[in-house]
Amino acid sequence: VSVGTLLSFTVVALSILILRYVPPDELPFLPSDQQSNVSGQHLDAFETDVAGRPLLQSDVAQDKLRRRKLATWSITMVCFGILVVVAAISTEGLSSILCFILSGIGGMLVICCLTMLNSIDQAGTKESFTKPGGFMCPFVPFLPVASVLINTYLLLNIGAQTWIRVLIWLGVGVIIYIFYGRGHSLLFDEVRRPITHTNDDHADATLS
Repeated sequence: VSVGTLLSFTVVALSILILRYVPPDELPFLPSDQQSNVSGQHLDAFETDVAGRPLLQSDVAQDKLRRRKLATWSITMVCFGILVVVAAISTEGLSSILCFILSGIGGMLVICCLTMLNSIDQAGTKESFTKPGGFMCPFVPFLPVASVLINTYLLLNIGAQTWIRVLIWLGVGVIIYIFYGRGHSLLFDEVRRPITHTNDDHADATLS
């Protein structure tokens, strides 16, 4: 139960970082997205204007691509730094000097990449993932990274026998999903819409 909960919390924390900084190209068109229809008329006019200005469209696309690449590398390096720190602290028989060096390297990597990630503008699509008045994670990216750090430490120190049981049940779950869940999922025929239809994207592109 503990390892399952910790894994779930870790996946959620990483998913928040991805959705805020490197969102997918398309979003499911859910009933909760209907409130964005009002702004669609303004967005259509803006897209028509951008389509008539290929240089502006190219600059916006290149800037968005650079931001996504930088955010992707920052998130990856943060996770790698967390693994280095946790592994150095949790490994038994490791000399104190080596543990201090590895922890320092991993910690500096986490701090530097976290600072870089905080300086990157978040994608303007976070409102599309929540219903009006719904929960939205605060203090991004600091809170998700702290969650991943704590959960990773607990996961690596939970014991080998627990991990064996988890892997067995995880394999059973994957088999069930492949042969039943995937074909019967309610999201199988989900309608999707472009991610660009958001107010924040409109504002960002206008500023550019």
